[in-house]
Amino acid sequence: MTTSSDDSDDESEQVVMTSQLPTKRSLDAALKALAAEKALTLRCTVRISQLNDMIKFQRAAQEKAARAADKRLADSEHKLKLVQLMANQVQTDVTALKQRQDVVPSLYPSEHNTLTMSQFSSRLTKVIDETKQVVAMKDQYIAQLEQKVQDGAALLATAEAAVENERAARVSTASELEVTAAQLYEARRQLADQVAETSSLTSAFEASKIEAAAWKQQVQAQHRRAVHVLEKKVAEQSQVLHRLKRQCDEVVAAEGIRWQAKIDALRSEQADKEQEQSRAAVGRTETLMAQHAAALDALTNDVASWETKYRDVVQMKEVVQSHLETVRLECAQLQTKVATLQEASAARFLRDTTNTKETVDQGTQHDDAGEEAPPPRGGQDTAADAMIQSMIAEVEQARKRDAHLSHALAMANRHEHEANVRLSHAQGDLHSCRRENLELLWALHKRDHSLRVLEQRHAFVMDRCNPSLSY
Repeated sequence: MTTSSDDSDDESEQVVMTSQLPTKRSLDAALKALAAEKALTLRCTVRISQLNDMIKFQRAAQEKAARAADKRLADSEHKLKLVQLMANQVQTDVTALKQRQDVVPSLYPSEHNTLTMSQFSSRLTKVIDETKQVVAMKDQYIAQLEQKVQDGAALLATAEAAVENERAARVSTASELEVTAAQLYEARRQLADQVAETSSLTSAFEASKIEAAAWKQQVQAQHRRAVHVLEKKVAEQSQVLHRLKRQCDEVVAAEGIRWQAKIDALRSEQADKEQEQSRAAVGRTETLMAQHAAALDALTNDVASWETKYRDVVQMKEVVQSHLETVRLECAQLQTKVATLQEASAARFLRDTTNTKETVDQGTQHDDAGEEAPPPRGGQDTAADAMIQSMIAEVEQARKRDAHLSHALAMANRHEHEANVRLSHAQGDLHSCRRENLELLWALHKRDHSLRVLEQRHAFVMDRCNPSLSY
């Protein structure tokens, strides 16, 4: 560019120096040369505008690709945030399930339940850590891609700076050409005034024409070299961009296949683990239900036996009470008979006493006569006394039987009370067993519901994680 500027300066100086004696032919040649220079300048301007349009198009394409990459990056970050939220929700649900285990401690064995939940928590934590590592790797890879894009943008900016420098050089050349054109127009005016002096300037003008042609060729060669360099740089940038795009597509496809395989393996492992846990929980629940059913049957049998014993005791009590009433009635009858006999004995004793007194009086009166008194009635009194004693013995036996029956009635009442107490305890145990069965059923349904909710959330998280691999 410096050589072309020097040549243009020399040419302008020669034109000024030799413009004293121009001719009509040299003036026409100068006009043709000026027209050719204008045409060349116009072609250079068109080529520069085309290069500018190409650079603008490439810049727009790169900006569009950068915006698309930023959009994909934002979508990936949004999806990763959703995954993080889902993971936090799953951790919260696991913590809630651990806290709820204290409410129904009899559902599963505590040690096995704690071990199972700890394994589930550790595996879930491991999955979350692996997901975070994947996110970190993707962020690092995206940062590398952004660095490569920035490097490409820097190279493109360097190329644009070179184009701007070339454009400034072209502008300076155009200004120099305009100065030359002004000088040529000034020479034309001088040539119009000095037509007679053109003959002496023919050789000098031919020499300047040759130099101008050489300068034109030099300028054209420089233009061609600059255009070739720019085209070469644009082709290199295009190749770099295509190579980067191909590498990105290959890496993204490989990462997608690898992480899809890992996700499928984790999903199958999670499904197997959940099936095993479900089967174990169902087995334990069935065992507990069978135990409670056996306990319930035993309690039912105990209640039936105690009810039978209670009915027997009630019947025995009724029999004892009826027999006691009969004995008491007989005792009352015997007491009545004893009282009657005692009254009759007392009356007979009074009568015998009276008769004895009369007999004594009569004996006293008939002593002198030598007559004997009649014998006393001792046999009848002995029989009456024996009957009275036998009745008294029967009354004593009746009293003993009454006391024995009263004791038997008290024992029957005590057995009845104990039977009632045991029956109430058995009914309470039966009610508590039924309540425990209801609580176990409620806990089982709640456990099933929690497992279904966790499965749905896990499926939702996996579905939300899968589309992110396409980026």
